[in-house]
Amino acid sequence: MDVYALIAITLGFSAILALLFRRMGFSEVAGYLTVGIILSLTLSEKLEENKAYLTFLSEVAITLLIFEIGGEIGIEKIKNLSFLPIAVLISELLTSFAVAVFIGTLLELSSTEIFALAVIGSFSSTPVIYKVLEKLGFEEDLKKLMLTILILEDFVALLILILIPNISSGILNFADFIRFFFISVSFAMLLSFLGLMLTRILKTIKPDEVGMVSAISFAFLFSAISKFLGFSPALGAFVAGIVFSSHPRNLEIGEKMKSVREFFLILFFVSLGLESGIFLSFSPTLILIPVLIILCRFLSFTFSNWVFSKRSLEESIRIGFVATSVGEFGMVIVYEALKLGMVGREFLFISAMAIIFGTMISSRLSFKEKYASRIASLVPVKVKLFVDSLSVNIISVIEGKRSLFVKQLALRIFRNVTIVVIASILGSSSIYLFEMVLPELKYAFSLLILASIVSVTFAMAIRTKYHAEDLCELLEEIRGLNPVLRKIFSATVFGFVMLTSINLIFIVAGKFIAGLAEEIFSIAFGHKVIGFMTILVFLLSSYFIYLQIRRFPL
Repeated sequence: MDVYALIAITLGFSAILALLFRRMGFSEVAGYLTVGIILSLTLSEKLEENKAYLTFLSEVAITLLIFEIGGEIGIEKIKNLSFLPIAVLISELLTSFAVAVFIGTLLELSSTEIFALAVIGSFSSTPVIYKVLEKLGFEEDLKKLMLTILILEDFVALLILILIPNISSGILNFADFIRFFFISVSFAMLLSFLGLMLTRILKTIKPDEVGMVSAISFAFLFSAISKFLGFSPALGAFVAGIVFSSHPRNLEIGEKMKSVREFFLILFFVSLGLESGIFLSFSPTLILIPVLIILCRFLSFTFSNWVFSKRSLEESIRIGFVATSVGEFGMVIVYEALKLGMVGREFLFISAMAIIFGTMISSRLSFKEKYASRIASLVPVKVKLFVDSLSVNIISVIEGKRSLFVKQLALRIFRNVTIVVIASILGSSSIYLFEMVLPELKYAFSLLILASIVSVTFAMAIRTKYHAEDLCELLEEIRGLNPVLRKIFSATVFGFVMLTSINLIFIVAGKFIAGLAEEIFSIAFGHKVIGFMTILVFLLSSYFIYLQIRRFPL
């Protein structure tokens, strides 16, 4: 197919479907993805001729998008982060990770495929949520909170996009990952210094066509330098955006770039739809997984806002409805993983369906207050009072005079969890190494390594439990909190650390453990056993927390 005909058909159908989706109250992005899926089912062979051209347009779109996000984040916003958006983001990422492990274990997916599922469910759609917030009439502090969370999500997504070429499709080499991360940070700092020197020269640039061209060339220059030195082009574009945010007229220049960026992004989202629509087989699972991802996003966003923001359950549920809009950045990362051969096309389709379904749900349910009231009425009054009391006390301590001590405790807890994560990943990865080097001793070494991981995790969980008790003592002293909460909170933290380690062992060494079980016990369903164990751990943990909450005297 001729390139001109391809662009004409693509933009024509995109305009029609985008207008149709907008009239129905949905995001235009869902329309662009739908165009790509339709074209892939009708013109797949003819479009294959221009695949290289579409790939080039996609690379341009990604560079401009990342440059803009770097500019939106800026240096000042990184300095002025508060606790609440970070807490919501961590809750969101942990929930996505846990659900991905659960689904991936049942479906016998590889570690990189599980990682791809987690990525799909971890990020929100910035343009969709921004438009919904404008129409809902929420107070300014809530809008600011939501936008800060979106900025943090974009930052995490950028880190993943930068590092993903260095994640192998097999076992995750954690040491190389950490080494590359620090090298990337050092390189980013060097680029930032160079960029700040250049922006001093470019301060005379005005927000006109020359300014727009200069900004675009700035983004591609840094991307080219990054790629030439063996790093991801996304790293260069991101640093260029952050550096250019220091320009006194960067917002006005950004407005000039908007039309150029939108043109390439339209073609990019259509090309994503094209890639996701070409899959070999179809099953109900490909529809069920996006629904589960959206449900878990809703639950994690609702609960984290309810606990950490002093808002009512009904208002938190409405915020959860807004957050069900799954972000396009997850699909961008999956697209990069597809190009590297890390995942199959079905993951791009899952991501596209999650975006389309999430956009529809967010655009509709966010404006239906009665649904939020009905869902809130299902929660027992006792639980509502407990969480409301907990939220008030947490915020009071964090924002109070002793907030520095609280931050120190939080850093200790974070350090302990980090140790657990590193020990679990490195230990689980080493199981494969011993299997290759000393296959005759794999049983003994596997038991030894798993026992070591459990021992380290248990020790860190105990220490973290003590830090949680110290935090509760502070709450008792300042707010007169009921001492029973200390037992509830410390026990919950202990269970969380242990559960994190178990999940990491499953995601890294799940296949090995399942194969070991099949070999030792002569069973042909080792993966199903691992899946059942994962479900059992989650159910027991949830039931344990429920029993602890019931003990709390109101």
